[in-house]
Amino acid sequence: MENMPTPKTRKPNAQWDSNAAKIFNEICVEQVLANNRPQGCLNNKGYANLIKQFNERTGRNYTRVQMKNRWDALKADFTTWKTLLLSASGLGRDPKTGTIAASNDWWEEKIEAMPLCKKFRFAPLENEEDVEIMFSGASCTNANAVAPGAREGSADNGSEDVQEVHPSSAEKQPAKRAAAYKSPKKPKKNFRDMQQEIAEMLQSVIEAGACEGSDEHFYATQLLIKKEFRDVFVTLKTPEGKLGWLKRTWEERKKR
Repeated sequence: MENMPTPKTRKPNAQWDSNAAKIFNEICVEQVLANNRPQGCLNNKGYANLIKQFNERTGRNYTRVQMKNRWDALKADFTTWKTLLLSASGLGRDPKTGTIAASNDWWEEKIEAMPLCKKFRFAPLENEEDVEIMFSGASCTNANAVAPGAREGSADNGSEDVQEVHPSSAEKQPAKRAAAYKSPKKPKKNFRDMQQEIAEMLQSVIEAGACEGSDEHFYATQLLIKKEFRDVFVTLKTPEGKLGWLKRTWEERKKR
């Protein structure tokens, strides 16, 4: 009797609950800030660090393929979200949901042209600041996603080409209104500025007495990627104050 081949066991799909998603993003941000994303995705070193650290922190055993699938899914979400923001000239954020404050008709038009944006109807991009760092300078907008009737042809929702969005005539805003949108009260820092700011703060942590590998230095690498924590840290003057704040803030964050 011939031996029957053993069927291959299919690896279970990766589950991205809120904790796993948060850890994935935090490690990816660390790798981007460590210059392990030279182009549009992490390099071999970046993926090796991501896989090792993620599996150690979550107790899971995810593969590079699963990590790459997650990266690609987040990039698609980021592309869609940025495209929505570009087409939302003059619109603000809903104070309750955090997403774009627009009429039902506006949303229906966008969803018909770009179905992936449906997930942002009642909620903004999750962990927006982390994802911005992950893909800033290497991402894009979906220039092919247009409103129905804007031009002939259907939208290519999977496109990730780096192109400028050219809104249809129906979506174009008066020059005066567009200028107001492009001139926010406080200029937004680009990725390079943000990277430099974080590097300078981490250096001040080292100068305060927390060498690389110490608990306080680790806390800083996790906390200072968030603007809300950088805004507080920059006001601290003494080494003792900086290290004490890092420790207490980290402990408070863990309780949430």
